[in-house]
Amino acid sequence: MADNKILQEILAFEQKLGLKRGFYNDLLENDDWSFVIKLNAVFEAACTQALTQRLLCPELLGDLAHLDFSDKRRGKVRFLRSLDAISETHAKILYALAELRNSLVHNIAQVNFSLTRHFNELDKNQLKSQCELWGYGVTDTFLSNGKQVSRKEFVKSQPKRAIWMTCFEILACLHLEFELAEVRNAERDMDGYKRILQRIELPDITLKGLLFADNEKRQN
Repeated sequence: MADNKILQEILAFEQKLGLKRGFYNDLLENDDWSFVIKLNAVFEAACTQALTQRLLCPELLGDLAHLDFSDKRRGKVRFLRSLDAISETHAKILYALAELRNSLVHNIAQVNFSLTRHFNELDKNQLKSQCELWGYGVTDTFLSNGKQVSRKEFVKSQPKRAIWMTCFEILACLHLEFELAEVRNAERDMDGYKRILQRIELPDITLKGLLFADNEKRQN
């Protein structure tokens, strides 16, 4: 998927979530504490929307909104993974985001939290693991300030941007559930028409007529 296509997915999702245009991009201007809290909130809402689309039940939006986000047995992320709406890596990233958010929101002393300081305090193994996780959306080498740097160097030196880039891709993938829902609804309608025709034994040409009339009705 091209970067421009991903951007369009994000902008469209912002509108569906009731956010101002450019909200996701503006997250980079927030302090690190606010960045993590708001980013997690965006995904809580986005996952709810994605679930309703995957289940083809938009009427459940209010009920699904009350599900825990990161409960690994019955949370939104777990359900999306079970439905194959997100990959295992996506799920790990969202769980890590929720864990980071919880460590900040329950301790007001963390209001001055710094992602850069946080990464600098990790031991070698932790740093490697975190760089692999949050560098998921970053290429092996990255151009930063006119200089080629490795993924690990980039994530460690600019963790906020690395997290933002990685989550950017996941958010766009979640929004694709709206397009997939349209396809599934169309397939379901087609199957329904076919079953009707089988029962009344009408010729295939009648199916085309029914579909055309249905489309005309929807457009009007």
